[in-house]
Amino acid sequence: MSLTEWADDLAYTLRNSGHGMEQITLASVEDPKSGELVIETARRTAALSGWPVIEISAKDLRQAAQLPRHGYIIVNAGSGRLAPEVPTAVAAFQHLVGEDLQVALLVLGAPKVIQALRREPALGWLSRTFPLDVLSSR
Repeated sequence: MSLTEWADDLAYTLRNSGHGMEQITLASVEDPKSGELVIETARRTAALSGWPVIEISAKDLRQAAQLPRHGYIIVNAGSGRLAPEVPTAVAAFQHLVGEDLQVALLVLGAPKVIQALRREPALGWLSRTFPLDVLSSR
């Protein structure tokens, strides 16, 4: 699926209060340029849909008391090892969805980071998330 197709589907999901396949997207990106392209697409799509965008890095998650209870949350999981705060945040997001809050999530990281996240034993439900693989934009 192209970024344009994903953005169209994401816009549809956000117009429906976050209810749709793209409510949670795991994006594997090979390089910073590809990552920025995904983030810019997500920012633009969310803004056009009237959603606030909250961007959080794995480092920021260490200091965050909790995830925002409204908006399109972008978590940059990085390119090194999977920080333990990322699976914790994703698990917390599942609870927000369970409360039927208007939230959606994009977790962006290097392929090995996204693979590690998908393998987290407590997050088996991630098998139902929307995968977005962005090859190098070079």
